[in-house]
Amino acid sequence: MAIAVITQLQHQCQKTDSTMKTKHRRLFGQNNRIALHFFLLSAGIDKYLSISVKIALTGISSATIASAVNAATLSLEAQIDDYVAHALAQQYPEIKSEDLQYTVNLVISPQQQKQCSEELAFDWRGDLNAGANTLNVSCSQPLWQVYVPISLEVYKQVVVAATPLSRQNRIVPSQLATQRMDIGTLRMGYFTKPESLAGFELQRTVKSGQVITPYIAKAPALVQRGDWVTILSGRGALTVSTTGEALKDGVLGEQIPVRNLRSEQTIRAWIIQKGVVSTKKGQI
Repeated sequence: MAIAVITQLQHQCQKTDSTMKTKHRRLFGQNNRIALHFFLLSAGIDKYLSISVKIALTGISSATIASAVNAATLSLEAQIDDYVAHALAQQYPEIKSEDLQYTVNLVISPQQQKQCSEELAFDWRGDLNAGANTLNVSCSQPLWQVYVPISLEVYKQVVVAATPLSRQNRIVPSQLATQRMDIGTLRMGYFTKPESLAGFELQRTVKSGQVITPYIAKAPALVQRGDWVTILSGRGALTVSTTGEALKDGVLGEQIPVRNLRSEQTIRAWIIQKGVVSTKKGQI
């Protein structure tokens, strides 16, 4: 009896609005299937059932009903949830579960309501990052595919100004604080450690609570124009050093023109530490 009822329940559920949009917000790691009971009420499935089925359902356990609903209408979304959760665990192993949140916008067509007899295939359209993402879900039997928009929020403690700061101010860590923010909204970049900004110069006035970005804070110059620097060059394990003159100010990792004092030739080299440049970018 229970099997027959479940079969009819699945059949009746497939008659619901084919463009039904399911949008659920979940914390990563949460057991999403606990919402199955409430789905029955929110979707209004009971209005599609025959009287005999309604009567029969009174003798079926809530676990059996939840299993039927899951198989009929939520299996696709549940599998998407499982895949996304696994992908997030791999992509952000250092992020706490409460700092990862995602939203799935799934539009179910009549074809996609049919149970897939093969294992679903998943493919991200691009890299999985904070912000807007698209997941391609496909079935080989019966043949169908759907593109699922997934919005991901990744929260981190980012550096902000603890007090208003003026332009050209040399930053000291005590002027900064950290604040939990969704990094997907920080398109201009961010820092996570106040101490890493010690000595940086502000390129503009900053309000209290404003995020400090690489465009606002300029790293202190490790080399200034006219400084004598050590030039490192060579191939493989062989390293040759000579003395040169910096022809431009520069920060760590920046490539600047340097005049070799021995050969008088001008070369371009990367700043790898204070007073030292290298013709090998890999030494940064």
